[in-house]
Parts: sequence; C-alpha cells; structure tokens
Amino acid sequence: MNLPTKPTCLANVLRALDAFHVPLVHFGQTVFWDEPTKALLLPTMREAGVSLPVWAGVHDTDYFSKLPPAPGLEGPAAVLPANDGTTRDLWAAAGECAIPFGGEHRVTLRFLSRHGVPVPRLIELTPGGRQAFIEAHTEAYGWRGLARIGGEDITARDVLTREIGEYLQELLRWALQGSLDMVADEKTRLAAERYASRMLRRLDLAVQAHADESLTECFRTILGHLIGQLAGGRPDAVTITASSIEMRFNRATCGRRRFEPLEPFLNPATREAARRVYDRAVAHTGIYSLDDFGEGALPFDLIVPGRGRGSLRCTRTEAYVDLPEGSVMLGSARGLTKREQLAALVVRRFGPDCALVGKALVFPLMLLSETVMVLAETGSAYVSTGTRRLAEGLRDAGIRLTTHPVLRLRYHTFDSMGAMDCELALPEHLADAFGQTHVTSREFAERWHGVVAQARSVLERLGECQGPGTVLEIMAAKGPKHAERLRKHECLRRRMREHGRVLAHMSGELRSLAAETREIGRRVRELEAQSGSIRRERLKPLWTALDNEDSPEVRDAIQREIDVLEVERGALQGSIRDLRLKAHEMEQRWGRQRRAIVSEQRTGLSSVIHDETHVIEDAAAWERLRLVRSAYLTTELEAADRRPSGWWFPFLSRQAGAGEWYAEVCRRAEGWLEILCEEFLPETGGSESNEEAG
Repeated sequence: MNLPTKPTCLANVLRALDAFHVPLVHFGQTVFWDEPTKALLLPTMREAGVSLPVWAGVHDTDYFSKLPPAPGLEGPAAVLPANDGTTRDLWAAAGECAIPFGGEHRVTLRFLSRHGVPVPRLIELTPGGRQAFIEAHTEAYGWRGLARIGGEDITARDVLTREIGEYLQELLRWALQGSLDMVADEKTRLAAERYASRMLRRLDLAVQAHADESLTECFRTILGHLIGQLAGGRPDAVTITASSIEMRFNRATCGRRRFEPLEPFLNPATREAARRVYDRAVAHTGIYSLDDFGEGALPFDLIVPGRGRGSLRCTRTEAYVDLPEGSVMLGSARGLTKREQLAALVVRRFGPDCALVGKALVFPLMLLSETVMVLAETGSAYVSTGTRRLAEGLRDAGIRLTTHPVLRLRYHTFDSMGAMDCELALPEHLADAFGQTHVTSREFAERWHGVVAQARSVLERLGECQGPGTVLEIMAAKGPKHAERLRKHECLRRRMREHGRVLAHMSGELRSLAAETREIGRRVRELEAQSGSIRRERLKPLWTALDNEDSPEVRDAIQREIDVLEVERGALQGSIRDLRLKAHEMEQRWGRQRRAIVSEQRTGLSSVIHDETHVIEDAAAWERLRLVRSAYLTTELEAADRRPSGWWFPFLSRQAGAGEWYAEVCRRAEGWLEILCEEFLPETGGSESNEEAG
C-alpha cells in the first residue's frame, strides 16, 4: 500500500485516506488552544474532493488539573502561569490557553545554570530571595493554565460548569487582553476588540447555558462555535463529541472495534504475553508497569460518573476497579475472557454510562482501531515511540489488531502571517531578538526562522563560554554604551592581572621570609643541641673529675680543657643569640609584609579593581540571565508555530470569518501518515468503522 509517510500537500494525504473511508478524529483537553485549528481538514477535503466524517472531541476522561493548597494558592481554582517554583508540578489538562507567540514551556533553573547563569548569586541579589527570583525569571511567556486548588481528584467530565465558569472567563479575558496589547495598528485593533467582545459573550452564554451540566457540554458548545467559524459555518461532516461519549462501555457498545485491544488482555491464551509486551513498551519511559497497579491489573481504566477514574484489575477470582474511594469489586473473574462479559459486570455494578479508556500507550490503539487519529506534528509524542513499540510487540507475540494510520499536521503558522496586513508590538524577548519593538506581519513571516536560528546560536555560545566576557562581547555589538562597558571590563582585567603579579611578588617575598625564618629556627635548634651535648657529654664529666682530683697538675690540665670547651660553648650560645635576634627581625618583616598584602587586598588598588570588576560582572550576570531567557523564549516560537490557538486567526483578521491568515495556513498545510505497524493496517476500500460518533 503506497501511503504518504513524508510531509506533503495535505490534500494529497486526505485523498490517500479516502481509501480507508473511516472518520478522522481528534480530542483535546482544552478548547482554547490548538484543537479548533484542525478545522482546516474541512476546507482541504472540499478542495481534494474527499468526504470523510470528522469527530472533534473534548478529552474529558482524564483528571482535571489540581495543585495542593499553598500560600497564595487558595480558593476552589486559580488561573496560573507555568514557572519552575510554585507551579513546577502543574499539569494543566482541561483549561489552558496561549496568546500569539506564547507557549507552556517554562525556563527552568537547570537550563539557566547549564548556560552559565550564576543562579545562587543572583538569588542572593534578588529582593524577596529564591521564590521571587523563580517567579520573575522562570515563567513561560504567554501561557496560563486553570487548576483546582486542593480537594479530591476528579475527572473533567465530573466538573460542573458553574464550579469553574468564572475561572474560564478569567482565563479567556487574560488571553484576549494580552493579545490586544500586541496589536499596534488601529484597524486591526478595532477588529480584534470586536472579536474579543463577541468571544467573551459567547463564553458567558455557554457558561450560563450549561451551568448545571458537565464542563464537557460547555466545552462542546465552544468547540463547535470555533470550528464552525474557522471552517466557514458548521459543516455537517463534523460531530462535536467527547471521549466520555465515544468510549462509553456497556452491553450495546462493547462490540465496537475501538474496544478490540481489550481482548488480548482478557483472553487466557494471550493474556500473559500481552502483559509482558505492555511492560516492555513502558520500560524506561516513566510510565508505570502493570504490576505497579496491583494484582491482575489491565492497561485500561474505567471512568465512573461521579466517582472518578480507576484501573481495572482481573485477579484469578474477582474483577475490580480501583477508584479514588478504594477498590470496588465488579464481580467474579472466573471465566471472564471476553469484553462482553466485562461490560455486563460494569453495567450491573455502575449502570450503562461508564467509559473505558486505555492507559497512555493503549488509548491510541483503541481510537486507531476504527478511526484515523489527527495530531499536530509533535503532539502526543508517545504515540510515535511507546504506542509503536506496543503495537510491534503485540505483532511479534502473534496478537492481531486493526490499526489505521495517524495523520500528522504541519501548519506553517508564522510563515503564513505574510497574508495579513497588520503591525504587532513585540514582547520584550522578541523585541530583543528582532532588534525592534514593532514589526509588520509580513516582516515577521520573513524573518522569524532567522531570528530563531540566531537565538539558538546565542544559547550555544553562552553554554560553551560561561564567563562574563562572552556576555559583554555579545552586548558590545548592540551599541556604544555596551562597548564601553566591555572596554572597561577588559581594562580592569588587565589591571587586575598586573596588580596580581605585584601581589604575587609580594606573596613570594612573604613565602621567602617564612622559609628563611623556618631555616633560622632549624639552625637554632641544631646549635642548641650541640651546646647541650657539650655540656652533658663533655663538660659535666670534667666538672666531676675536677671535684674529685687532688693533684694540682692534673687539676690544671682538666681546667684548661674545661676552659676550651667553655669558649666553644660560649661561641655556640652567641650564635644562638644572634640567630634569635635575626629570627625576631624576620618575623617583624613577615608581619609587616603580611599586613601590607592584606591592606592592599582590602583597601588598596586591589580592592578598588575587585569592587569595580564585581559591579560589572554582577551586571553581566543579570545580562546573561536576560539573554538566556530571551533566547530560550525566542526558540519556543517553533513550538507555538506547531500548536497555534484556533482563535488567533479570526482575532487578528480584519475580514469576517477565519480571515486571510487562516486561509493561508490552510493553503500551506502539510500532512503525512504515521504507520505504527504495517501488518495491522486494514485493507482499503471500506472498514467496519463507519458507524456514527457517539
């Protein structure tokens, strides 16, 4: 089968997919980001002469974002930035939003340190200390996420709209205002203000209409509106759905092909092999193995309305679901080998409205059993790695599944901005990168690739050369003021080196004095030993002999010998006195030299040079921080290019509808097919999966 597996014109890829004639499906946890952008499938299908159903859904079977209560984090929910401090562990699922050029990736402390930023030193210099530094300098640009504060774990489908509606409105107001601040020309700004007003009004109406219903219903309403706006009216080909609807698991739905991946884990003939394949696929990924979920765990979760989400387990005797409240027994697992039997147990215990979804690697296999998943080019990266390993492992174990291709999309978002005619006020990091505070949309489209490449080059240079000189050299190219600072720093460094040589000479003299003093001490000890030896070993015996001798002649001889030794010993004592005087003088000189060095270091030229150098190098450290942060955020344009928020396009359009920017994105869009397992591809020319969504 000849399928386009390299990026090519999206229309050609859709023509190839027409041979399978299955729905194109995409689910997103939030509606304010890039899911609505996939509406370009609809005009592109019209252009290609293809008619495939599209399921656009809210992924509401995962847990709603949550953070534990902390100082400053109070109340039922909050709209939060992403930083490397208070929100480092935030995984925003059901409510996140990015303004143009913004994204979710924070600037981590580790990244700053790796690029030479002296983080501990700058934290010392920051009023408010560590937390203030982190919040000011690690925050992602142009992104906010909505999270519940404290409370029990709860799936998105169980959140009522009225519980979270005001925070959704706050999130959207933040995004629209931040975007309006970037619009510099009056015509585009007037159009953007009108669009912002309408969008806020539509959200208000949706929140009111679904106040006592699940947040899912509110999101479905908004998603349908955004897709309709981008596609030029609500097309009949689109079904606005939700994962809790599509994955509903009961006696009537369990026979659908999407639940086929459940079979190998229930069938006794394949169960153990399937478990081993799954565990190998998740190895070294940070995803739990099945044993971590308890005895008999399956790689599937059951979502029970009002009671949360939990792992399914089938032991030798009983079937369980481990909900947040604890393990709930479904019934006997004896003879449980088919999905129909499991569905009967679920319905008997919880009713017909539960949903069954695979864990991370398995869920794509469920969708791909009867649809084509549509993903942005870097979206859900685990599909290309872990899910592929799982599919290939099942194949190698002799287990057969049906798996359609994944459709990857490349938008060329910022390249397409040239189709617009507007002026933008750039955020600080992009103003630095572009070298100007304002650019036209056409200029942005032409230059952004080069700007990103330059930012990446700056990061590479700062990572390799971590001294202040590199920063000063980079800044010197930006103007005379910075060039003068570089010249002054180089002059100070030269003076420091010269003065260092002077201090080194003084220190050398100090060491010489210390060595000479030590040598004198050694010589004194040596002479004292000789003097003592003369007294003990030679004089003392002679004194004893003199006292005991009566012969005058002998006594005179002994006395003459004693006199000679006394003279010798006296000479030694004189040398010792002279050496001690010299040692005292040397110690005095050593002390004066030591005090001179210390004084020079603390208050002399050395201190002046040191203080002036520190002022410049501290400023260079802050400049390095700014350069690293700005360059990193600039490189993140590539991520924003791959995941454009759907509302950006009509917001910046002076025309009605989706506008010229989105039209150009549709024209330039590329796609390709990702085949997880060639052997699992179904035959073209029809599939079992033409049933309607829901």
